[in-house]
Amino acid sequence: MPVYHASTGWLTAAIIVIHTSTDTQALSAAATTMSKSLRSVKQILPAVPKHWVGDGFNVHPVFGNKAFSEELSPFLMFDYAPPKQFPPLKSGQQPRGVGQHPHRGFETVTVAFQGEVEHADSVGNRGVIRPGDVQWMTAGRGIIHQEFHSNEYSTRGGPFEMCQLWVNLPKEHKMTKPGYHDDCSSQPACRCVINWQWIFFKLMMEGK
Repeated sequence: MPVYHASTGWLTAAIIVIHTSTDTQALSAAATTMSKSLRSVKQILPAVPKHWVGDGFNVHPVFGNKAFSEELSPFLMFDYAPPKQFPPLKSGQQPRGVGQHPHRGFETVTVAFQGEVEHADSVGNRGVIRPGDVQWMTAGRGIIHQEFHSNEYSTRGGPFEMCQLWVNLPKEHKMTKPGYHDDCSSQPACRCVINWQWIFFKLMMEGK
């Protein structure tokens, strides 16, 4: 299980439900928590141009210059890759993505809307998330991982859309054991929250 469960607003509540819900009662409780934590709009951030992470993730850094700031703590960074069509790989080409890189002291939450992301890390975890799936990785005291389009998706090509949120760990959990989870999508309540988040992300990025 993820180690960070502080209730710091609607997004944290949504993340907790994404990872732990087993019934619609949990979803209802989270919705109540979210409604109670509504605040007035402090600032509307301008859209930030996309950039490539490796050659597989063309993302908007949604938090812009607020990323890694005390103002948004415990959230560190939020990347959104809007729908993009990737052609099938040609014979001999390697899957697109980003190779081995380290993380420490925080957690990553990845949601796949379209396409597939394959994860592998230095402590032996491997997994593929598909549309509607959530991946939760605890870097803790340190982990090296890689993220690529899955072999199956790379072979057929098609639309790709995903997002990833980085959540800071409290001081007392910074050196916790690394962990990985991608088994959430079988839970109906989880899928409900994912669908709700997808609508929110789309409205946010399109300025509706």
